[in-house]
Amino acid sequence: MCDLIESNNPVIIGQDNANIPNVIKLFADAFTRSSIEVNSLVGQRMVLILRHVQTNPAIFQTCMTTLTNEERHSLANALNSTASA
Repeated sequence: MCDLIESNNPVIIGQDNANIPNVIKLFADAFTRSSIEVNSLVGQRMVLILRHVQTNPAIFQTCMTTLTNEERHSLANALNSTASA
C-alpha cells in the first residue's frame, strides 16, 4: 500500500486527494491496534506519508476530523516517537 501511495496511484489517492482521509484512517487504525509497529520499516514509511500529508493543512485537518480521539492520539504518538528517534 505504501508503494501505491508514494507513487501517487490515482486509484488509492483518488481524484483531488479524495481518498487520503480514508488512507490516514487506515494508518490510524493500524497504529491504534498495534497492527503495525511505528519503528518497523512499514511503520516508518507510514509516518513519512503522514508527514507529507501534514504539509497540506487543509487535507490534514480533513483527515483529523474523520478520526476518533484514540486514533488521533495514536497518530500523534507515531509522529512524536519518530521525531525524537
